Amino acid sequence: MSILDVCGKLKDGTTVNIEVQLLNKKDHISRVVYYASKLLSGQLTEGEKYNTLNNVVSLSILDFNLFDDDEFYSSYMLRKK
Repeated sequence: MSILDVCGKLKDGTTVNIEVQLLNKKDHISRVVYYASKLLSGQLTEGEKYNTLNNVVSLSILDFNLFDDDEFYSSYMLRKK
């Protein structure tokens, strides 16, 4: 059993967090949101403008079903409507 986390930065400044998770600890969604939030908030210091933030992408490769549906591939995002 192994858990692998990789965090890197693309040429355009986008931060990418890749997580491989073999066991369902029932807290994966909360952890992904927390990690992404930390990667965003860590880009700013007090007084800096939010429009200077670079994108953050979280990719989870899981060996369990996270959602109760039959979809093989799922993609979710937070975005402005």
